[in-house]
Amino acid sequence: MRWIVVLLSLAALAAASCGSDPEAPYSAEFVESGVFDPAAGGTFRYVEPLAGETFAVPTGVGQSSILKLGGLAGLRFEAVLVSFDFDSLQFDAGKTVDSAAVDLAIVSVSDTLASFAVRATFHELLGAFDEEDTITVVPPHDPAAIPGPGGTVRFFSLESGPFALERATVQEWVDGVTDPWPAGIVMIAYPADTLGIAEFKSVDYGSDPPVLRILYDDGSERIIPAEADYTVVSFGRQGGLHTVGGTATRVGFAFTLDELDERAIVQRAALVVTVDGAEGLGATPGEIAQGITEDFYYYLYTPDSSDPADPGYLEGTGVAISSFDPRVSETIRMSMTGFIIDVVTGRRENTGLVLQSNLETARVQRASYFTAAAADSSLRPCLEIVYTLPADFGGGSR
Repeated sequence: MRWIVVLLSLAALAAASCGSDPEAPYSAEFVESGVFDPAAGGTFRYVEPLAGETFAVPTGVGQSSILKLGGLAGLRFEAVLVSFDFDSLQFDAGKTVDSAAVDLAIVSVSDTLASFAVRATFHELLGAFDEEDTITVVPPHDPAAIPGPGGTVRFFSLESGPFALERATVQEWVDGVTDPWPAGIVMIAYPADTLGIAEFKSVDYGSDPPVLRILYDDGSERIIPAEADYTVVSFGRQGGLHTVGGTATRVGFAFTLDELDERAIVQRAALVVTVDGAEGLGATPGEIAQGITEDFYYYLYTPDSSDPADPGYLEGTGVAISSFDPRVSETIRMSMTGFIIDVVTGRRENTGLVLQSNLETARVQRASYFTAAAADSSLRPCLEIVYTLPADFGGGSR
């Protein structure tokens, strides 16, 4: 019977703990239902308008599987540089040249006039170049265009064949009288404001690279391979916000958070920009023909320095990375909650944000955004933070 007494004692103890004690209802509610709801501080949305500033980064952008010449979506493919390896020409001494031509494998040709022809002139370069170089303007060259049997202006079209050279000039190379283009040649769009684009395979394409073919009167042929090539691209638009691949054009954003409640508990944070699809370029016609996606891959980072003149501004810690279609007008929220929490709590210095193409040295793309001057305020770039405040216990305790 002793165990019955023990159980009765435990039951009495339990009943006493749930009696008229004023703390009991509070404790029971918390334990049984999980409800513990002092007066919360509410949820708020903080928005800081951002001005933003477009700037260019001096970095090499020459390596690409497709060379481009002409103009498209505000981008100027001003020139194509090609250098050749002429070492094998020494074995042809004494031969007679029948014909010679620069052979470029055309991928795509298009223009706004639908004539599907882009013109260019060839010039001899006065200095050597390398694919690793940073070339943002057409380098020094002989102003006199390299002549051919049909003149100096060459036409790029889907039907165009090799671009013929003067036989006498190539014969002088074979005879050792003159040096064959020691630094290479440059092809320049003609006229300079060409509204069309010609694309052809580069040495990095994987097949049919640029070559110079020499046919001799004995029926033999010498193929001089290209050893390097480069597309000189510029983006001349003034004003506006643009991230451009192929010209290493980025946008920097500065912010302060001065108006954010110092007690804020950050729940979500994002850089908000609205894409102007009318200005966007996802891929060129030649790239689309290859099956290359038109998505714009962006990279958002916080720079190592807040000073745009400091090299540290050009690199930093990644905050967000994703993609969007630059041809579609839509609002993009680039999530960066962890970064803003670190800034608010003082674990990270606020050096601003920089937005760029994640393929800026490999792909020519363009994404443009509405600016702080947009008539519709909902289109303007901003920093958006959703936060709560600490719960208010009314200054007392239970």
